[in-house]
Amino acid sequence: MKILKTLVAVGIASFIMTGCGSSNKVTPANMKNIVDTSKENIKISSKVPYAKNSRVSHAIKNECNIQSQITEYTKSYSEGNDLNVTIDDAPSSSDMVVKTTITNAVSRGNAFLGHRKYISIKSELYKNGKLLSTMHAARQSGGGFMGGFKGSCAVLGRSAKALGKDVANWLKNPIDNAYIGNTRLIRR
Repeated sequence: MKILKTLVAVGIASFIMTGCGSSNKVTPANMKNIVDTSKENIKISSKVPYAKNSRVSHAIKNECNIQSQITEYTKSYSEGNDLNVTIDDAPSSSDMVVKTTITNAVSRGNAFLGHRKYISIKSELYKNGKLLSTMHAARQSGGGFMGGFKGSCAVLGRSAKALGKDVANWLKNPIDNAYIGNTRLIRR
């Protein structure tokens, strides 16, 4: 019995010390801030495009507004981070630009059986046409409180909101090759 207790304690301690299974791949060596974005006017497109190789269903593309929601939430949360993000679909080559693409979006389940939705994105930060930093993020949602009364697009909207916040927080400190959120969903 004493051996069993010791093994359980060691197992719990090792789980805690490994970050509880964290999926973020940021290491101390690359955690320095690449660029000071606080003094920049960062441009973002009005709609986040789907990646060319994404397999997002036509239902999501035609019925949900996640493309514009990610942009709107990125802009909104950036203002809270004291960043100047403006929507511009034709930025100049000298501007600082964040290019975000939706790499995947999945809508499984329903209100009766439970929602299982997620969106994954890739964001790239450019200045004068030069790539400065890249990040990958994914967020999943089951609908939250009263999720059984929400439609699929509303649940995907929760993921879009979380991703907008992720992009805004990353822009505050654009660590290169950052993996944020539920990135275990992203196939590398």
